[in-house]
Amino acid sequence: MLTTPAHRKTQTVVILCRKLAKTHPTWRGLIKRQLGHVLALGLVGWYLMLPPVDSAGRAKDHAPLNQWTQESSYDSAAACQNGWRKAVKDAQALDTADFNQIEDPEGPHASLAAFRNWISDMLCVTADDPRLQ
Repeated sequence: MLTTPAHRKTQTVVILCRKLAKTHPTWRGLIKRQLGHVLALGLVGWYLMLPPVDSAGRAKDHAPLNQWTQESSYDSAAACQNGWRKAVKDAQALDTADFNQIEDPEGPHASLAAFRNWISDMLCVTADDPRLQ
């Protein structure tokens, strides 16, 4: 089975918590609760979010997160960051002719540069981030 650095850290924390629970019986209840939180964090998905765009075609990257659009979802923070890097790389590879073919001239992005900035402003957030509500 392939393990990620985050998965290995979670496994390490679980092992340490179990050892502590055995050696410190009075801490057992607290450790079990904390272990539940650690395991829950390991199961949370990640969203790659796009910021809204203003009427001039600029990213509104300071807008509340619940106004952003979910571009894609991932199983881990690392996978989400890889998705972000790929999107930025793909946007950088676009030339003006390609951009004009996919972008409506009256659309939300004033220029290729504005589109690239919009893509680079994407954020990875956990699926349970309270700012999404």
